[in-house]
Amino acid sequence: MRLGIDFGTTNSAVALYDGANLYGVEIDPTSENSDILPSLIYLTRDYDTHLGLEAMREYAKNETGRSVKWRKKLIGAFEVTVAGPGSGPIVFMQDAYAFYD
Repeated sequence: MRLGIDFGTTNSAVALYDGANLYGVEIDPTSENSDILPSLIYLTRDYDTHLGLEAMREYAKNETGRSVKWRKKLIGAFEVTVAGPGSGPIVFMQDAYAFYD
């Protein structure tokens, strides 16, 4: 069994592969898209938080018309270990970045 994680710009997803079939992993059962995890965060100047596509829409609505100077900052790293029955552990490191202007 293998676990795959797609860390996307707006959304992320997780899938399992058992050697024959690929299965999406339900991340948030309360969401309309339960197998998608928002990875884009927009925090307004009033400290309102928006995630995923909503964050992208709110940012475009509120911040359009002013110049944007994006910066990317490494904010840490985390270790991920996955394993399944009959297989050894897979260990990898994933960097975490914050984009801000």
